[in-house]
Amino acid sequence: MARSPYNACNEHGFTLIEVLVAVAVLAIALGALIQAASESSAGVAWLRDRTFSHWVAMNELTSMQLRDVWNTGEQDSRRRFAGREWPVHVEIRETSYPQLRRADVSVYDPEDEEQSLSRVTGLLRKPPEAGLQGGATSIPAPPRAGGSGG
Repeated sequence: MARSPYNACNEHGFTLIEVLVAVAVLAIALGALIQAASESSAGVAWLRDRTFSHWVAMNELTSMQLRDVWNTGEQDSRRRFAGREWPVHVEIRETSYPQLRRADVSVYDPEDEEQSLSRVTGLLRKPPEAGLQGGATSIPAPPRAGGSGG
C-alpha cells in the first residue's frame, strides 16, 4: 500500500489557528513595548525640563550676585534658554544679617506657568560702598597653586 504525500501523519506545519494565536500574542507584546517606550520618553522629557529649569534658576541667581542686586521685592521675567522662554519669579527678602539678603528664584514650565519646575535659594551680599572707581567691586585673586612662587 502506497502512502499518499498528503497524509495527515506526514504534515509538519502550523494550523491557521496556531498562526493567528501567535500573531495575537506578538501584537499584544508589541503594544506593551510601545507603551513602555512612550512612558520612558515622557520621563526623559520631564527630567530634561527639570534640569534646564534648574540651570536657568542658577544662572539667574549668579547674575544677580554679579550685578550686586540689593533691593528687596518680587519680579517676574522670562529667560531664554535651550530654545525656550522660561518664566522666572524672583523674590528678594531681608535676613537677620544686615549684610545679606535672601533670594528665592523659581522657574516654571513654559507650557504650564502654574507648575514650578525648580526653586533655588541663595544669598546676596551688600554691595560695597561707592568709594571704588566706577562702582567696580574688589574681587580678590584666587590663590596660586603650588605655594608662593612668583
